Amino acid sequence: ESILHLEFESEAKRVIVYRVSEYHGILLKKYRLPIYHVVVYLGKRKPNIPTQLKKEEVFTGFELIDLGRLDYHQMLRSQIPEAVVLAILGDFKGKPAEEAIRSIVERLRQVTKGELSLQKYIRQLNVMSGLRKLQELTVKTIEDMPITYDIRTDFLYKKGKMEGLELKARTVVARGHERGLSPEEIATLADMPVKWVKAVIREIEEEGKARD
Repeated sequence: ESILHLEFESEAKRVIVYRVSEYHGILLKKYRLPIYHVVVYLGKRKPNIPTQLKKEEVFTGFELIDLGRLDYHQMLRSQIPEAVVLAILGDFKGKPAEEAIRSIVERLRQVTKGELSLQKYIRQLNVMSGLRKLQELTVKTIEDMPITYDIRTDFLYKKGKMEGLELKARTVVARGHERGLSPEEIATLADMPVKWVKAVIREIEEEGKARD
């Protein structure tokens, strides 16, 4: 079993090979079958375009880095602030999270230039810490350190908190809808406007239809 992708073209454009490659990825993701591509040229001029990707353009796989099992000290030793920030996602090797966070912040103070640069990477650290459910501890740890930066007034922190609250409210809506509660009852439970609850219910129903 395989798929034949047939395409008709009246113009010989060099970008066609890249577009077909894009289609290949889309079809492969959806069907997981061998795919054969044929482009039928209908133009008058002789086509002089590439029909194959260059060797270095062909996707054959990717390198997988499992940060959760990588010793966070490896990233902590880096001179690059972005790499130091990623240490929050590494393996703390039994070290208490608060202690690890402190060491990351201290390292950022060493490798950044100036207060503004430090604040930038602390914001990034705060966002990344949410991926390990360490945001509250990160905020508390940073607040206890001698840094002239109020993380709780930071836009990204507030945004993350709001998104977290909305996600919880959506969960309440989904469960309430499953149990047959009315939008008004769900709105009371979720502490959200009825209009918002109704909009979420519509999204849930549309997603259900799409899956069917």
